[in-house]
Amino acid sequence: MHDYTPSQSVGAPPPLPAQYHSGFGVASFVISLVCGLGMVLLFVIAGVMASQAPDGEIDAQSSAAILLGLALIGSLLLALLGAVLGIAGVVQKGCKKTFAVLGLVFNGLIVAGAVGLVLIGMAMT
Repeated sequence: MHDYTPSQSVGAPPPLPAQYHSGFGVASFVISLVCGLGMVLLFVIAGVMASQAPDGEIDAQSSAAILLGLALIGSLLLALLGAVLGIAGVVQKGCKKTFAVLGLVFNGLIVAGAVGLVLIGMAMT
């Protein structure tokens, strides 16, 4: 009698190599989480600053408003980097694409949402 496993039988396909998550995809997903939480925090800070202002508007020339704007631009640039990393993770062969797709979608939503809110704010002035 022969001892054999089903993978050793004649005509059985060879076992698939173990797939791993793309490093680009994981980085994109982590960036999307950091940027998403950062953007929420920035808009909460802007809301608190506006509520404490005497006329309900943030002075655009104040150092706090300038830092807030720079942080918003930095977060947008970081989200764009995350989207690029997501694209790189999606096109990478031999890797799982779950985190790459999630990072790409979340970073895209962050960029679109932030740009939309800025445009709404500009239209209101």
